[in-house]
Amino acid sequence: MTFNRRDIPNPPKDIRPQTKLALDAIAPTLTVEDAQRLVHELRVHQIELESQNEALQDARHESEEALARYTELYDFAPVGYVTLDRNGLIKRANRAAIALLRTTPELSASQRLGAFVADESLPDFTSFLERILSGKDTEHCEVALKSGEREPNDVVILEGLADITGQDCIVAMVNITERKRAQDALLRAKEIAERATSAKSRFLAAASHDLRQPLQTLYLICGVMARRFDDPRLRELLASQDQALDVMSGMLNTLLDINQIDAGLTTPQPIGFRIAVLLERLERDFAFHAGTGGNTWRVVSSHLFVHSDPKILEQILRNLLSNAFKYTHHGKVLLGCRRRGNHLSIEVCDTGIGIAENQIDSIFNEFVQIETPSDRQNCGLGLGLSIVKREVELLGHTLKVRSQPGRGSVFSIEVPLAEAETPITVPGLPPFESMNAAIRQRRILVVEDDIAISSMMNSLFTAEGATVTVTSNAATAISLAAVSPRAFDLVVTDYTLRDGPTGLDLISRLRTTEQPDLPVILLTGDISTTTLRKIGTHTGCIHMTKPVSTTQLLHAAGVLLSRTQRPGTDARSMGPTIFVIDDDEALRQTMGALLTEEGRSVESYPNAEAFLNAVGSTREGCLLVDAVMPGMGGLELLKHLRSQNRRLPAIVMTGHGDITMAVTAMKAGATDFVSKPLDPEGLLAAVDRALEQGQDLATESIRRNDAIERMSSLTPREYDVLEQLLAGHRNKTIAHCLGISQRTVENHRASVMRKTKSKALLDLLRTVIDANRST
Repeated sequence: MTFNRRDIPNPPKDIRPQTKLALDAIAPTLTVEDAQRLVHELRVHQIELESQNEALQDARHESEEALARYTELYDFAPVGYVTLDRNGLIKRANRAAIALLRTTPELSASQRLGAFVADESLPDFTSFLERILSGKDTEHCEVALKSGEREPNDVVILEGLADITGQDCIVAMVNITERKRAQDALLRAKEIAERATSAKSRFLAAASHDLRQPLQTLYLICGVMARRFDDPRLRELLASQDQALDVMSGMLNTLLDINQIDAGLTTPQPIGFRIAVLLERLERDFAFHAGTGGNTWRVVSSHLFVHSDPKILEQILRNLLSNAFKYTHHGKVLLGCRRRGNHLSIEVCDTGIGIAENQIDSIFNEFVQIETPSDRQNCGLGLGLSIVKREVELLGHTLKVRSQPGRGSVFSIEVPLAEAETPITVPGLPPFESMNAAIRQRRILVVEDDIAISSMMNSLFTAEGATVTVTSNAATAISLAAVSPRAFDLVVTDYTLRDGPTGLDLISRLRTTEQPDLPVILLTGDISTTTLRKIGTHTGCIHMTKPVSTTQLLHAAGVLLSRTQRPGTDARSMGPTIFVIDDDEALRQTMGALLTEEGRSVESYPNAEAFLNAVGSTREGCLLVDAVMPGMGGLELLKHLRSQNRRLPAIVMTGHGDITMAVTAMKAGATDFVSKPLDPEGLLAAVDRALEQGQDLATESIRRNDAIERMSSLTPREYDVLEQLLAGHRNKTIAHCLGISQRTVENHRASVMRKTKSKALLDLLRTVIDANRST
């Protein structure tokens, strides 16, 4: 069935002309069903188009609203924004940018941003703009903007990013003028503070130098007088004067401590050590302070090890304890320890006047002292706690304070624990008497422009047997040294000299190729940080801060001269050295004095390890060593030397004629024995015998033959008794072993001693050793 056009219903009025033409074209061939379906599809498309049209209208409204918000944010943002083209022309600027550029919207739209940049910042701005337009990364730049003639330039940070087209870019401008002004003001304040600190340091250094000069003179006068007069009353007065000088010197040294820390010359050397050793020393040293103030003094020790610098830590505790005793009268002072995890809290507690809470922070400032109206005898500079704070920070420890006025204070230091003690090698030094002997017949040059000090040094060294030359300036010293390649054995010079060059300059001039290691003692009263840094970088001399006591000065000179040979001598002409090894310092000094007076060259060491580290294998002489010492004992030392093929003759000191120990020492390689307490004549004879061994074969042969002759006169029974005696047995035990009476043993023993010409068992053992050497 077919339809013609008139059979098709009239199309809707909203159908567009194009649709009608299409219907007209297909109408002759469409069925009713096709026509209805087509009408339906057209209606669906109409609905979809209307929906899309509504969505487009909504999107356009949202876009307009977003653009309006962006425009509002852009225009009213607190940060300045400008949009630039590739040539830097301002296409748009917000209000903050216009205000920052000090222009108007009309003018800014026709100008380049570079026109507002100060001339000195133009190269940086040009490079900044090129970087933005060449990439997609955000770029930063700090520039100065032009301002009025009488106004300083504003400083801004520019931050820019190119747009997606790469043709334009947007630049943010952050005003940092006030921040820069605040930074400049802070830098100026810092410079002013540093200048004030420098002025303070210069003042303290100058005051310290001027005060140390007369103090040095007084020290030397006391030392010279003490050596010239034997009047006990005069010596007592000199001792009192020394104590007063020590107090004054201590006050000046507190200034030196601060300057050394500020100059960076104090370098901590933390080790593991037992805190009990330090606490015991403090307990002993502060016992006198406790008695004078009527205080109860107590120390609670600990067996733990701590990791710190023992010298600096001791100085911290001494300052805290001095303050505790200073502000406590008829009360209690306690030094104790508490373990807190992996730290040890070392606390100094007192029941003194206490500190108000609002004063706790200020007590660590320089020259601050707590007022004590009731006690006008307290003296000091108020630097102790300032030094404590610096040293605690230097060590990296923690310092805490608790205090109540009228009830006392507690200062605590948190120190990390250590697992064990750090082994330390202590270099051995010759005894004091030996170092004094090293000064005799030496040539010493003193360069000092203070006449009083140079005169006293001349008297001091002359009294010790030295030849002293004194001059007041560097030029004369250089001319005197030029007379001979090795004109002087030691130079003692002040750092500050009148004619311009310093003591360090003089040292450099005096140390020539003929004497590059000339010993020098450098004295100074200048404690400025600049001077301390210069001295700290100079090696090869002993630096001593004035005032220096005569004992310290002679000790330093003896140390330096004992390391050098006397003029015109070599190692052979100086003779062999006697190496005294004993952990008892008093005994080392006594033996050193005795042997030095006999013209012997002596070196002493506190332990075997120090001897091994300091003495080379080519040195000649003999050992005088204690059998039992902490660490490596004397017998272990002999075994070690034997294993290293070092054949130094050794004299072993044994306690109270211990024959068993002597036999053990003989097996270890000892050549002779002396018993404590030491007999001076016996000691000297033993040393002579040891030095003769291996050097005089004829004398050694005579000794061997004499010993053989003495031993050959013994009967078989006397030999039996001799063997038992050398085994360390008593008469009663020998009688039981040999099956004879004790009286018979005593008779045989007396006969053995008489025939071998021995006064003691050690003499008898010495004879047996000499005889055995013949085999």
